[in-house]
Amino acid sequence: MKLIENRRNHKYLSVASLWEITVKINIGKLFATRDLKEMYNLIRDLKIRIIDIKQEHLHTYLALPLIHKNPFDRLIIAQASTEELSLITDDQHQKLSYFNT
Repeated sequence: MKLIENRRNHKYLSVASLWEITVKINIGKLFATRDLKEMYNLIRDLKIRIIDIKQEHLHTYLALPLIHKNPFDRLIIAQASTEELSLITDDQHQKLSYFNT
């Protein structure tokens, strides 16, 4: 948690996370107290950078072993790997071998 709270560290959020949130809201699996506009404003205010999907991310995605099958999580892993970013998660299914440190 200290890494996230440290204002000197750059923070990134995959557009895949926002896409997954939107899908889950839409199908009723998630209730959000903020609408999308408010979420984007909060992300901006917290100076979190959104990572869009690039061709290189998809190449990395295809090369990932099929240990983790959630497509959103796999894309986030591929983005972090491609961009050489540390990935912080509380997902107990993630494998540390995917993380950059």
